[in-house]
Formats: sequence, structure tokens, C-alpha cells
Amino acid sequence: QAILPQCSSGVTLQSNWDGFPGAYAGLWAEGNIVYMGTMSSRVQFVDISDPTAPFKLLEWQVPPPNGGAATRDVRTSGTGLLFVGLEVNTAHGVEIVDIRNPASPAHLTWLDTPGFGLVHLMAYDAGYLYLGQPHSAAGSGAFAVVDLTTYDPDNPPATIAANKWEVQTGSSFAHGLTVRNGVMYVSA
Repeated sequence: QAILPQCSSGVTLQSNWDGFPGAYAGLWAEGNIVYMGTMSSRVQFVDISDPTAPFKLLEWQVPPPNGGAATRDVRTSGTGLLFVGLEVNTAHGVEIVDIRNPASPAHLTWLDTPGFGLVHLMAYDAGYLYLGQPHSAAGSGAFAVVDLTTYDPDNPPATIAANKWEVQTGSSFAHGLTVRNGVMYVSA
């Protein structure tokens, strides 16, 4: 059922999609696929090839031991990797998923980096993954930067357990994170 809000002049709603019975979290689009995190351990892959008729391509289930985690944020690399930020009931902070063929995703690697067992928000830029902690974490103004410049999805490690850098932006909880051309922007 379409909800047609009033839009500003020149803006036209094409469609909407609400095919998941639970609550949504962060989302990210690459090509014709929108990856939608949820407050459960699932990521919705929605095909928007026809923006007037989006449809669910598939639902990714985070595998054990993180099957009870919330997929709070998602990002893609532009090179066939999906990063799934995990928060609540999780053993690892991030799952890396192979989406070179989005219709047939595959688990690759867990990120288990010090101090970032829970990840609330992420950004990706030029081979580096930036991780932000949830507001419940001690030192929630801290961010980790994970170096993935030599990451090989055809020969992935089972786990990555080291941060390249940690950045402290203050003591405030961050609600937004973007990185462009090596510059990190944080909204707290």
C-alpha cells in the first residue's frame, strides 16, 4: 500500500516498499539494490531497477554466532562488499558479505576489533571502514578505522581483529558519519 505524502514542488514520490514485518534501521543503495538493515538479524535486499515497482530480491540472515544481533547499519564498498554493522546480542561488530552477485550473497569475514564489538554506524572510503560505537558503549565518541586496502574477497580471513587507528571526537554519541576523500564528518 503506497503512502503518498505531500512533496515539495518538483519532487515526486515514485513508490515505497515495506515488505518486512519488523522495524528498519540504516540503509544504503548501490546500483539497483537497496540494502536495508533491521532491528533484527536480517538485511533486506530490495531491487529498485524499476523505481515505480521495487521488490524484495532476498533477505540476508546474519549467521551464527551473531544470529540474534540487530543489523543497525549497512554500507557497501562499490567493489562487491557489504558491511553489516551489528549491535545488541552480538559476538562481533561487523560482518563482511560478498555481494558481487547480489542474488547470491556469501559470508566472508567477521570484524572483531578491540572496543568495537557493537557497531552503530559506519562509513567506507578508499579501502578504509570507519566504525562508530552505540551510545551505550563506554567512550561512545570513539571511532575505529579498519584498513581493508589489501582485503581479498577470494581469500578472506575468517576474522579481522585489529584497528588501523582509533579516533576520539569527544564524549557525545554520534548519530551520523560520512567520510569523503579521507575526511571524516561526524554529527553528534
